[in-house]
Amino acid sequence: MSMLNAEGISFSAGRETINLRARTSQYGGLLERESLFRVDRNSETRFTQIVLANETNVRDLQRAEPHEKIRDAIPRLAREPLAASAKKAALAHDEDVIDMIRHLANAPDEAALLRQFAVVVSRLGANTTFFCLTEKGTDGAHQSYRVLSASGVDLVQKYAEKRWYATDPFMTHSAHSQQPFFSSDVGSIKYLDGSRREMADFMRSFGASSWIAIPAHGPETRFFGVLYVAMPELPQDGGEEPLRKNRLLFKLIAGEIFDWYDRGERASSWSSSGLTRLELDILYLSAQGESAAMIAQSLGLSANAVTRRHFKSINAKLQASSITESVRLAGARNLLPIASARKVAYVLHSPVYGIYLGSDHSVPFWSGIMPSGMDEAVVFADIESAEAALSDLKLPHGHDVKLVRVDIHQAAQTATINDCLRAGLPAWDPLAQTSGGPADDSATPGKLDEVPAKYYH
Repeated sequence: MSMLNAEGISFSAGRETINLRARTSQYGGLLERESLFRVDRNSETRFTQIVLANETNVRDLQRAEPHEKIRDAIPRLAREPLAASAKKAALAHDEDVIDMIRHLANAPDEAALLRQFAVVVSRLGANTTFFCLTEKGTDGAHQSYRVLSASGVDLVQKYAEKRWYATDPFMTHSAHSQQPFFSSDVGSIKYLDGSRREMADFMRSFGASSWIAIPAHGPETRFFGVLYVAMPELPQDGGEEPLRKNRLLFKLIAGEIFDWYDRGERASSWSSSGLTRLELDILYLSAQGESAAMIAQSLGLSANAVTRRHFKSINAKLQASSITESVRLAGARNLLPIASARKVAYVLHSPVYGIYLGSDHSVPFWSGIMPSGMDEAVVFADIESAEAALSDLKLPHGHDVKLVRVDIHQAAQTATINDCLRAGLPAWDPLAQTSGGPADDSATPGKLDEVPAKYYH
């Protein structure tokens, strides 16, 4: 996340350690309160609340803080985040709620995500709203919680202090289900006992009487998310009616926020692994049971290249003794879904110059005319951005360039040669030295009828 860490403070009390941090970016300031609770000698639970820095949230966070040292430090640590929030860059705002939800996926950092989240749920009339991203350990137990508080900062603080997440019926349901869960599904409060009764009583005293919890899950991931939305009226007084009415919109919000975090987690895992996209493809195909020969055929490689070069490189990067072990380790690090997860993008293709690879100092490079070592093509997220780039290229009059859809890795910013091949485009040799581009959609270099402008390479 493109956030700058400012200063922080730590405090330990018994089995708990509290870390309070201030973070700023051009999109605003955040306060991050992290609680590390030592469950036993070998395990701990992490609960982190992310709070958008404004006067109300800072006041509520300070009021709910149980530890005096942390409570006294909040005003000092909040100065920079409050100043950053006052000077924050503008975000896109739409009249249409669906468009507002769509912007969640494009948030440049966590401050922007939380700001957009708060705007959307406010538009839907929610009284108390927060999103919890939960990570499961290798034994299936929940080991960390990251809470994005759009409102109800002091409620979330009490939730963390009492460790209600361990017995929360909404959390328990969401860990194993895709279906929304309402407060009326829990049953009458008079039949609850222990921490569940304590939690329900506090929520009502806080003004959060009717609830909906929306689970969000991804394929083959150790994370799941829960969007909590509350209204002040009791279920029998109609408090659940607006929650049920907007449940599909809440489901969209939960999915967009979860996907935002999931993409970040996968990108981080991929980056730290050092694996190339081709190596990810090879790992994924290996996990599907394909032999080296089958992988070679699928990816247009030789079997020797797969076994002697790529398997060896993959094993070294993952510190494995065999490709079988590498597949297992890649699965544990959530790398395999990256290879299977795809997104739609667009590339520019010219029957004369080939595929547009990018520009350097306003000089465009094409796959069919001296690609200069480039083995990936620039992609565009939508037709509008591609057309804008095309107009900047100032191609000769009448030159026909088409926009071609390609499927690329979810975390990728460019299209590989294999991505282009799968889209029916010609392959290219990154080291080729040609004086002309492909005359058609084949990969065979042809001759131009006239010499292209000197700024084309």
